[in-house]
Amino acid sequence: MTLQPDGERFAQSVSSRIDYDLLAVEHFPRVARTLRLQTIPDDLLNHERYRSSRQFLDRVAEEGFEPLRVPMPIDWEFARRELAGELAPSYTNGDLIYGVNNGGKFSVDVTYLAEAEATGHVRIETLHRVNDIERGRDGTWIAHTDRISMDGVVLERKRIVADALFLGAGSPGTTRLLVKALAKDLIPDLPDAVGTGWGNNGDRVFSVTTTLLGPGAWQGGPACVGFKDLGNPAGPLMIVTGPVPFPADLLLSTPNRPNVTWVRLD
Repeated sequence: MTLQPDGERFAQSVSSRIDYDLLAVEHFPRVARTLRLQTIPDDLLNHERYRSSRQFLDRVAEEGFEPLRVPMPIDWEFARRELAGELAPSYTNGDLIYGVNNGGKFSVDVTYLAEAEATGHVRIETLHRVNDIERGRDGTWIAHTDRISMDGVVLERKRIVADALFLGAGSPGTTRLLVKALAKDLIPDLPDAVGTGWGNNGDRVFSVTTTLLGPGAWQGGPACVGFKDLGNPAGPLMIVTGPVPFPADLLLSTPNRPNVTWVRLD
């Protein structure tokens, strides 16, 4: 999903000090162009594999909400090729929740990273594991890194020094690095709250079953349709529906927000 927030929700969730109007006019459209955002085409939404999505949209309209198609960085031609038998199913049978590697996603490796490499100023180093990040006395950033094999064997240890450091290790990976840095006093000015209140950022996963509707054993995706309820008294909501692979694993979510800690074992 690649949705643009409105100004009010952006200020509540991020900061009112950031110029939202500039983001809306310049940066959000640039992201949409770079990731080639598209909504699900009519021919796919009307296919039998997307019956569950149509049922969801019908119910949304019955409840008085405005149905929407979620913009996504997806080449929907790959879903068509799956349905035509040219590709193994991934989008069209729910398996996509385990990952899509058929080339049908405009992910960062074929968009932002590819554009960066094309400038000649960037080199992508794969199979590197950052163990610690540190702030040097001169203000530089130090990444203590292992270059590893496909089997995880350490081939080389590196100490990478840079003027700026951007963390993109996902929520668990980034939190792990920051919590370790705080515990080992590698970054002196980190706040004590690092690692607290870690959670799923408001996401909840629900499984809906009913004898009134048959969504089909094979359900197409990703979660390409939904609706917004921004005026909900409990807080603004966006609800989307997605496919369940068959057989299905149990998907769990929790409202709790644990604290992440680091304990030295040696």
